[in-house]
Amino acid sequence: MKFVHSADLRKAERTHLESLGDGAEAVQATWVREVGGGVAEVVATVLDEVGPRRSAVVVAGPGMNGSDGLAAALSLHRAGYRCEVWSVAGTGEPSGLRAKLAEACRQAGMAVEEVVAGDGRLARRGGFRPGVLVDALFGTGFHGEPEGAAAEAMAYLREAWPGVTRIAVDVPSGWDGETEEIPAFVPRADVTVTAGSPKAGMGFETGLDACGRVLVAPFSMPTAEREAVELPAARSNGPTDLITRDEVAALFPRRRVGDAHKGNFGRLLLLGGCESYPGAITLCALGALRSGAGMVYVGTSATARTAIAARVPGAIPDDDLFSTRDWDAYTAAVLGPGLGRSPEARRIVASSLYGSGNPVVIDADAIGLLAGRPETLRSCGRPIVMTPHVAELSRLLGYSIEQIRADRCGAVRQAADRCGVVVLLKGQGTVIAAPNDDRIWLNPTGNPGMACGGSGDVLAGLIGGLLAQGLTPLDAARAGAWLHGLAGDLCALRQTAPAMNAEDITEALPQAFAMLRGVG
Repeated sequence: MKFVHSADLRKAERTHLESLGDGAEAVQATWVREVGGGVAEVVATVLDEVGPRRSAVVVAGPGMNGSDGLAAALSLHRAGYRCEVWSVAGTGEPSGLRAKLAEACRQAGMAVEEVVAGDGRLARRGGFRPGVLVDALFGTGFHGEPEGAAAEAMAYLREAWPGVTRIAVDVPSGWDGETEEIPAFVPRADVTVTAGSPKAGMGFETGLDACGRVLVAPFSMPTAEREAVELPAARSNGPTDLITRDEVAALFPRRRVGDAHKGNFGRLLLLGGCESYPGAITLCALGALRSGAGMVYVGTSATARTAIAARVPGAIPDDDLFSTRDWDAYTAAVLGPGLGRSPEARRIVASSLYGSGNPVVIDADAIGLLAGRPETLRSCGRPIVMTPHVAELSRLLGYSIEQIRADRCGAVRQAADRCGVVVLLKGQGTVIAAPNDDRIWLNPTGNPGMACGGSGDVLAGLIGGLLAQGLTPLDAARAGAWLHGLAGDLCALRQTAPAMNAEDITEALPQAFAMLRGVG
């Protein structure tokens, strides 16, 4: 989904509503229900994960952002979740929609507390410890600095209830969704449910850090009017497209046919796990088996083979890591996790690149063995997904780490063009580029807890399994990054970000697939 400038989207919304005349109020109410419903769905998912405290506090501001929050609160209440509303500006919103929603919340039996500057209500933090704080204070139209009750509400959203999940409506309050610099008074979110389209500033690392995971809540604005304000396909200073759940879901069949068998879903070969690094290929195999691939073969060292037999019984032992292979016997391969940097490892990289026309994931040590020679990949003729982190891409291209970090989008685009492969640059806000394509995809799922040993190995196995099932390299990279990040987000809720590990991510992948289809 394309990024937009916040002001452009607001103008398009106003223009469309003005064209409707007397019907504008009903359409605006529909938009609020749609966005509020999207927020409520995310809040409910979080509350279900955090355990018995099925409760939320919605901090609702004076305008349409507050209306979205009230609509979400009402939806949650009707679904059986405990919810309170802290209203920061009364019910005098000019259109009357916010007032009607506040009254509907009261009529439904919800607590709607009016906050006045200096009355101490927010300092008392409500009547119960919530599982979620919802920031519905201000949207993209906010400018300046908060004052009075608004300033107290922002402080509450920043500081109250350490460890509670924070969900922002449209953007974290106090930020316009555009600027790279985030004001200090802006409350950071764990998840942001943005209305209609992702905002341009969410493509910056600072914006994504402020927003956390970004989800889009569509509303029924005509497609042509929304597309008219989308940013161009090529951007010089950031990603062009946000990977969304609907786009990823569209890559998978709604159901498998009844007479399917394992041979229908690909034969994936994993190569890695030298004597010194058996864990990497084990985690890669766990990720591959959660991808839906029919058969997963593992060519590895004797040390790793023992670990895989014990921990990944569904994987099929293949020949030794450095054996000669019939590459056409497999529909896809993953090369590199725990491979090592020995002369034998260098030989297996060369033979695998030119051994077949089937797709392959190049990861970890396999990338390291190509350092300084990115054009090698262009000549091999195989469809490839390469999954470097910043240091690996630095060595491959011959640029400093600081240069890569200063322009991650430019670096990943250049790598894709020079190598002739799909490149997935890991890190906060994973970015993906394809050769001869100006677009840059940003993955909005994931969290800092995924910065743990083996997380990338799981991702490589997952992408390899998607390739084995017939997804194109670009689609496999986009879907794999999104599902892997969502599984990591589920782990952060269950185990907390500091305590989660790579194996936890593999165990969360089934629920990530279920949520992709709107289940669970």
